[in-house]
Amino acid sequence: MGVGRFVKIGIPGGGHGPVVGGVEIVCGGLLILGLLTRLAAIPLIINISVAILTTKLPMLLKAGFWPAAHEARTDFCMLLGGIFS
Repeated sequence: MGVGRFVKIGIPGGGHGPVVGGVEIVCGGLLILGLLTRLAAIPLIINISVAILTTKLPMLLKAGFWPAAHEARTDFCMLLGGIFS
């Protein structure tokens, strides 16, 4: 999973996994605690946007709308939650 997952979806380099995980843990914790919510939401919005563009958009083009919509429902909920934070 880890580095191989990023390489498989076309993101070069191997240092992205810990950075992405750190952003999700720190910013997610801030959102849960209600501290700096607007600032914490920005990296999370960027994070989930990249995830949607690199994993769900190719699925949409390959498999069609319904399979991609089924797989992306959680991602879009997280994106909208970040936007409305």
